[in-house]
This record gives sequence, structure tokens and C-alpha cells, in this order.
Amino acid sequence: MRLDNFVSLIGGELKNTPAISFVNNFKTDATLIQRGDLFFAKNKADIPQAIQKGAYAIVYEGWVQREDSEIAWIKVESLKKALQKLLRYLLVQKRVSLVTLPPLSLELAHYVIGDKDVLLEQDIFTLLDNFDEQKLLLCSQDFAKDFALDYEKAQKEPIQIIQTYLFESSFIFAKQFYERLQIAPLFLQDLQYLLFCIKKFNLLFTFANLKNFPHFQPIFLNANLEPIEFGKSERVLIVESNCNLLQKEKKFLKQHAPWAKQYYCSITKRCRGFEQTTIEELKKILYNGYRYTLCEAFAIEKLAKKRFENSLL
Repeated sequence: MRLDNFVSLIGGELKNTPAISFVNNFKTDATLIQRGDLFFAKNKADIPQAIQKGAYAIVYEGWVQREDSEIAWIKVESLKKALQKLLRYLLVQKRVSLVTLPPLSLELAHYVIGDKDVLLEQDIFTLLDNFDEQKLLLCSQDFAKDFALDYEKAQKEPIQIIQTYLFESSFIFAKQFYERLQIAPLFLQDLQYLLFCIKKFNLLFTFANLKNFPHFQPIFLNANLEPIEFGKSERVLIVESNCNLLQKEKKFLKQHAPWAKQYYCSITKRCRGFEQTTIEELKKILYNGYRYTLCEAFAIEKLAKKRFENSLL
């Protein structure tokens, strides 16, 4: 891109008269810079590295020490706003389709979508570094509105549910049977919005990583409170990385496993209907025959750093 066009596009101010008039690509990570690239200096300490690697232009806010008069130094009031203007231009120029998803559906996309032609919403600095020749951006509605571009809202793709368990689901999608996937039926509706995108755009995907989805995540524990293989224990600790989901998950657990002894606790935060507890207290609870214990995510390895004394057995 011509340097003068770029400066005009982002509303920047060229602070010198450089020897260059074009830039090739745009990066926010100095380690990714190649000769001829433009660098958005989110971290000013990375500017020397960017120059050493061959950056032709530096975009910055505030004040910087201009070390090389031959490259372009472009000052902006806000790096984020400048970046949004550039990304909007790139999205339009490359005719990238925007499809919006609910928050959990978008989060699922990071574990399911395996298609390099798809961009997934993330921090806009990282998004620019990953921007290449993609034709589809999956994002939240608020993210799409920031670019003032047309977008399509994903719909729920119909699936035929065959059987559900607490932590697994079996269903038919696009005439294909998927048996005992490690996703709680609690999140099947969120998955259906993502399946809409997969079907409409014929995306590459995999369900193998659903086990890493960090919500209502079951950890099966042995007698020493050490994690073991899925389904190999009657003692299950269920952890949740988003405390806003705990009440919904508690209700789900009560409805779908009323026969099981359950305990709801919180280690670091107060949550209505959850017992405030400590790691040591939680260890005792887990030893007292509770089938399911639901709490917010924490460092699980703290449970089994040492074998327990006989007094706890």
C-alpha cells in the first residue's frame, strides 16, 4: 500500500520525510516483521526489534524516540482506532463475509473450526497479525458493529439428538452420526449456531477438541484426588471458568442428576448458593462421598500435591 494512502486511511500524521513510499504488510507483533512491513507499536519497547527486522514504518501514539529517519514514523491519537480503520478497509477490500455468533458459540468455534480460511474474533492486534486471505470472519455482534459493516446472524442448525448424558451428547448432523461427543447437552444450542456456519460455508471442522472446552468441565478423580481418564471414577469435580455460568450449571446438574450427592462451592469468589471454601476444605468434601462437586476453575494440581493423612480418610 502507498504510504500516503495508508496515512490518510487511518487518520495519522506522518512525522518525517522518509525514504520509502510503500509498505507491504501490517503487523503488531515485532517477531513477525519482515522487510518492508509496517509495525503498529502497541509495545514501544519492541520498536528497535521491528526496525532491526526490516520494518519500513512505525505507527505509534504518544511520544517515541525516532531512531531511523529513513523509515516512516506515523503518529495517531489511538492505535486501536487506527487499527479498526485499517481492518475495516481490509475486510471490504478482500470481501470477507461477517457472521455473528452468541458468545459461547464463538468460544466453541476456537475448539471446533479447523479451516484456515476462517478468521475467529480475538483481540484486534492479534487479528491483524493473523489476517491473510480468509473469506469469513466469525465474531460477536458488538465486534461486527465496531466496523460498521453488513453482517449475517447465525441461526440454529437443526440436529437430531439421539442420546444425552451429563457430559456427553450423541446426535445426527448433516446425515452423519456423532456418538458420545464430550459436550454437555447444556451447550448443544450454542453448538447449533456454529453448525449453521459449518454447513453454510462448508467449513473444515473437528469435534476432537471439545473435551478442552472450559465450561462445565468434568475432572474424574482417583482416591488420591488425582485426575484420571474420563469416566473412570465415581468422584467428579466439575470446574467452570466463567462464574456467570455457575447458577445455570447448578440448575442443570440438579435437574439431570437428582439421585446423586452434590456439592456446590466457591474457592476464590462469592457466588449465591455456593459454599465459600478453601482448598483444604474441598479436599475433605471430595473424600466424603460426593458424586459431583461444582465450583469455579482453580489450579487442580493443588488437590493432590501430597498423599492425605489417615485422619482425612
